[in-house]
Amino acid sequence: MSQLLQGAGHGSRVRRFLFDQFTDTSNVALPSHSPIIGGTWTTGRGDWSIGTSGNEVASTGETGPNNVTLSGGQPNGNLSCDIFTGDTFTYAGLAVRRTSSNTFVAFFLRNGEDDVQIGFYNAGVFTALTTSALTISTGTTYAIRLRLDGTTIEAFVGGSTVASAATTFNQTASAHGLLTFDAQANVRWDNFIQDP
Repeated sequence: MSQLLQGAGHGSRVRRFLFDQFTDTSNVALPSHSPIIGGTWTTGRGDWSIGTSGNEVASTGETGPNNVTLSGGQPNGNLSCDIFTGDTFTYAGLAVRRTSSNTFVAFFLRNGEDDVQIGFYNAGVFTALTTSALTISTGTTYAIRLRLDGTTIEAFVGGSTVASAATTFNQTASAHGLLTFDAQANVRWDNFIQDP
């Protein structure tokens, strides 16, 4: 199901499949929070909650790929999110086309490696599809967008294409969300959207 939202401009409308700005009481567990558009948030791994400012998401949790996804999306479309890297972090990004807590397509900003990576977890085993150099800094907000179109996955940071990969893995899955590797208490996610 999608919704039309009033856009900027005379009579313009924007179709959205998923939309959340994470406006809620601070420290509310994400699965207890209601998105603006979409089904329910489901935690795959880790602890996910509304941040202390009450309008962003923070993650604490386990070693490995911590993820939380929102149901009600579409297998194809554009997924976008703002990710603030905080003063320390290793990997943060998006989990898309998720079918279980350890089976999904992954996009990471990778601090230390100074790159971005697209890959997938199949029953917890990671396979990298592509890695591209990109300077990643702490204390920075990154505007991320993934374009899912059949077997093609394109990644954009700040409006520029940074990586592209092709895979049939989980191609029809429609749960999408947030991802980090290990506990990343300083990373924040905001403005999560899926549109056509």
